[in-house]
Amino acid sequence: MAASPQVVQLFQQTLHALKVDLRFKEGVIEEDLTNFDKGQLKVILAAIKKRFTGNANPHHTSTDWELHDDLKGAYKIRIMSPYHIRIVYRIIEESNCTIVHIYAIGPRADSEVYKAAKNRIDW
Repeated sequence: MAASPQVVQLFQQTLHALKVDLRFKEGVIEEDLTNFDKGQLKVILAAIKKRFTGNANPHHTSTDWELHDDLKGAYKIRIMSPYHIRIVYRIIEESNCTIVHIYAIGPRADSEVYKAAKNRIDW
């Protein structure tokens, strides 16, 4: 199932109200999101929305969210059972908004999501 432009637009509209500019790295929409059905996409959106609505300052993070080694400077959102999905992102603060770059969305199994994120890092 391909992630439609409407799904991406829904992600962006949801976070725009929070003054969060959500940007997907090349490959996330074309490769990662196409692996999920509509129900899973809703869960992913809800997890992203929860992270940034429940946290007034996106830079105020838990050490549990921090990634290490090659992905130092990035964070993860964990979606637990039954999906076991991880979302790898990085935060950039600009004067008028917070920019969240999504580097990978995928299964935790075999560290697939982290391997995809490593291939897309640009910092």
